[in-house]
Amino acid sequence: MMALHYRIITLGLVPALWKTSSTVPEPKTKCPAELNDCRPAALTSRIMETLERLILHHLRSEVRDKLDSLQFTYKEHIGVDDAVLYMLHRDLSHLEEPGLYTGCCS
Repeated sequence: MMALHYRIITLGLVPALWKTSSTVPEPKTKCPAELNDCRPAALTSRIMETLERLILHHLRSEVRDKLDSLQFTYKEHIGVDDAVLYMLHRDLSHLEEPGLYTGCCS
């Protein structure tokens, strides 16, 4: 399998069948009553998913050091909570300075 993936990456040619996917409704709740209770889910070839993961792993290792430290999306083990905590810390630190304030726009 690794030899096949290596050959595909080297040649830059992915079999057309691997690039096809089927979209199926995936229920948001246990018992969906209507189509709005479902979200679309793409079913991709397992072989293609494996290839995507290999490429993603390689790309992440290449760009990890080049990403902005304040980018909170598309990073492993970092999410919305980290962004909120960063903003809260920044605002509270700013408020410790005399005569300074912070605002919020809605």
